[in-house]
Amino acid sequence: MFEKVLIARRGEAAARVARTCKRLGVDAIALYSDAAESVHVEACDRAFEVKATDGQVSAEDVIACAREASADAVFPGYSSHRAHLELAQALEAEGIPFVGLDPDVLRTVGDRSAFRELAERAGVRTIPGGLVATLDEAKSLAEEVDYPVVLKGQAADASIGARKADDEEELDAAWSEIRALQPEGSVVVESHIPRARDLEVLLVSDSHGTVLPLVEMETSILEAGRGLIRECPSPKLVLAADGESIREMMFDIGVRIARELECVGLMSVQMLLSPTGRLWVRGARLGLVAMHAVVERVTRLDLVALQLQVASGEALGEEIEYLQPRGHAIGAQILASDPSQEGVSVDEIVLPSAPRTARIELSVAKGTQVPPDDWPRVAKITASAPVRRQALMTLDRILAAASFEPLKTNVAALRKVLHAGTFRAGQYDLSLIEQLRST
Repeated sequence: MFEKVLIARRGEAAARVARTCKRLGVDAIALYSDAAESVHVEACDRAFEVKATDGQVSAEDVIACAREASADAVFPGYSSHRAHLELAQALEAEGIPFVGLDPDVLRTVGDRSAFRELAERAGVRTIPGGLVATLDEAKSLAEEVDYPVVLKGQAADASIGARKADDEEELDAAWSEIRALQPEGSVVVESHIPRARDLEVLLVSDSHGTVLPLVEMETSILEAGRGLIRECPSPKLVLAADGESIREMMFDIGVRIARELECVGLMSVQMLLSPTGRLWVRGARLGLVAMHAVVERVTRLDLVALQLQVASGEALGEEIEYLQPRGHAIGAQILASDPSQEGVSVDEIVLPSAPRTARIELSVAKGTQVPPDDWPRVAKITASAPVRRQALMTLDRILAAASFEPLKTNVAALRKVLHAGTFRAGQYDLSLIEQLRST
């Protein structure tokens, strides 16, 4: 096990990692660039002040701090291919372990074209479509896979949201919007899978060749590409007669992808599930997902500890191989809804007393700002219970009382989802947010 770990991300992620480090007897080292955004510093054993350009800390500063602190490894925080690739390359050149992130694997999962090729080698089905360089190529591919289609940037976690086109006229408009945000590079054109559900399978791999699926999650409540609500397990697979067979197919697909990537650590493979029960792989993410508490609640695992253990060379034990998840967990992200409030300090935080079955994780404290690494996430609320309905009711009760003055947040929108009949019945899909917006 490592003795000292520098956490490359500021904010709530650093506080989360530090809690596990303290439990394991590992020194946690923080970075901060402004006292008003350093809510995580108190959670760590030591902190270094660094400069931040446009809110970002340079790889050179991270490495310099790691050297000064004599850190054994650097922990990335939450998964972000785009933000971590440069740092992963720099750390590899310096011979400093970057927990769970290998530069070559990051490049593959961060590029939609490279990932599609890898999935093909692994023998799994991706969404029909491909990459194009021109509008004419996009129109030709759209005709081939049939409208409606979805246009995306080539980078897997680019800030360019997907654009849906039902016909050639809408494709022209979508192409212009994508090109305004991404003037260079290829564009992905894929079939739109109507009424699909967004599922992920979480896997862990060690350096001894063991790859194990842990659980599946559902994040079908998305807005602008960001998951608002996450459930574990997926209510679809709990309720469907063929749910267990779909889960086993997901696990098999995830293991194939993980073995092809040859990564060590946590990885989630993202899939779309059609109403007819067909699975389409759409991507993968390395490392700890931001809303990972839903997994920890039903598995009783500490995912940060698991990452540190496999990164330090330990083999996965039988407790992981024979894991039996129990209960249901639902998590929600409270986001700032007014971009102009970035950098505004929170004057008052109101939250109800939470039961032991709930976890509240804050990106801010009274008198502090949301750190740039967390913005616009203000807080995460996760509730668990033996059955889904109890977890849902607990989450709704906490959200009903939550406020972060003077920040405007999406709490009302989250509660609107929780009160929707299709959500309560577990029969929702990716179209629910759009449906609620029109009511």
